[in-house]
Formats: sequence, C-alpha cells, structure tokens
Amino acid sequence: MNEYSYQLKLNKKSLYVIQQDSKTLGVLPRAKLRMFLNFNDELDIDETNLLSFQEELIRYGRERLFKFLTYRERSLIEVRQFLKALPLASEYAKELVTFCLEKNFQNDKRFTEMFVMSAKDSRVSKREIRHKLKEKGISDQMIESAIGEFYPKLEERNNLKELADYAYRRYRCDDARKHRTKSMEYLIRKGYDYYDAKGEIDKLFTGSDDDFEF
Repeated sequence: MNEYSYQLKLNKKSLYVIQQDSKTLGVLPRAKLRMFLNFNDELDIDETNLLSFQEELIRYGRERLFKFLTYRERSLIEVRQFLKALPLASEYAKELVTFCLEKNFQNDKRFTEMFVMSAKDSRVSKREIRHKLKEKGISDQMIESAIGEFYPKLEERNNLKELADYAYRRYRCDDARKHRTKSMEYLIRKGYDYYDAKGEIDKLFTGSDDDFEF
C-alpha cells in the first residue's frame, strides 16, 4: 500500500513537500494541500482522487515554472534545474518541459541570442559570454552563431576601449605601477584577452604623467 506524507519545505512558511513512500512527488501550498487531507490532517489519497491529486501537483509546478520563465528568458538546462530544485518528480517535470518546448515558451536559440545582445550592451567580452553560455548548457555552434550575428568585432573593440577608459579613471592614483596593474586586472576580470587589454592600457598610459612599462 502506498503511503503519502508531507513536510514543510525548508525555509518556507506554507509550502509542503509531498512524498509517496520515499519518493518526492512535488510541492503544494497549504491551501491546495488541504483539499487532500482527512480529519486527522493526514494525506488521504486513493483511486478516487489520485488523478486530481497528480493534476494539482503538475498544475502548481506549471504555475511556478511560468513565473520563472516570465522573469527572463531561460535555457533548457535552467528550466530542468528549476523543476528539480522545486522539487517536482521527474515524470511530471518531463511533461512540463515538453509542454514548454511545444508551445515555444522555452527556446535555447532565442535565449542565446537575447543573452548575447544583453551582454554586449553591458560590455561583456565574447570570452565571458562563451563561458557563461556553456555553463547554461548551450552548444558551441549555437553560441558562435549568435555571437557572429549580434556581436561584431568592432563592437567588442569599442567596448574594451570604453572599459579601459573607465578603469584608467577609476584606479588613478599616485602610484603609477598600482594604477596600471589595477586597470589591467579590471579588464582581465571582465574576460578580455590579456594582450588586447594591455594594448588599450598602453595607449592610455603612453605620454601621460603615469607612463610606466607594464
């Protein structure tokens, strides 16, 4: 006989994790969970209400997923990780992922293109973009296609120049060595190539009172 139980999710005031024997099925808020409790405040699931119980778990999972997708575009990996952390049973999660793909609520190509355009406008380097997108499960081919279409070399060069100007002003101090080192480190942290960054820094320091060989 299947035994159903529930417990308060960690750090949540009214969200409960539902289990069948030792298997986690999903989560429900108290208001929805109450529909399936008996007079002893125990889960009372049988063949008469099993289907509606399962539908409620999926419905609430879908509700939470839609809020997650509404905030910004997500990669497929992010969607799967979200449902796993919710948590939601793998068979229910698979059903929701399939639904989102069929309805085009989630699309890795669209996600990648928007990520590249946003990162470009934030002056993020192509190297850093590649690194972050790989972490989100995007293929090399899709990454390079989006970068090639939406992030021309000239724009990356202009972004590097603007960041170099900013770093030069931000870290300016009486110690020329420290000034130059801090400026370089800032550009490297942003993901720019060492020699490209050094070239821009050299232009700023050449002929200035802070001229110093790096």
